Amino acid sequence: MEKYLEEFHRHKDVLSRFRTTKSTKRVSEALKKQPTLNNLEGWENDPAWNSVSAAAKRRHVDEDKMQIE
Repeated sequence: MEKYLEEFHRHKDVLSRFRTTKSTKRVSEALKKQPTLNNLEGWENDPAWNSVSAAAKRRHVDEDKMQIE
């Protein structure tokens, strides 16, 4: 186990460039939410959207979020 940890610590700098910072995460989350909010505003103006059940609306929003990710 110690040999494994020594090896890991010797090469962990290779992985550091793939880590995200807090600010990067915040920006990423904001970018994920923005298109969904824009779509939601458009859907709310559509009369057919108001006749859809809450579960169907949530599913539709979740599908959009998955596509954005």
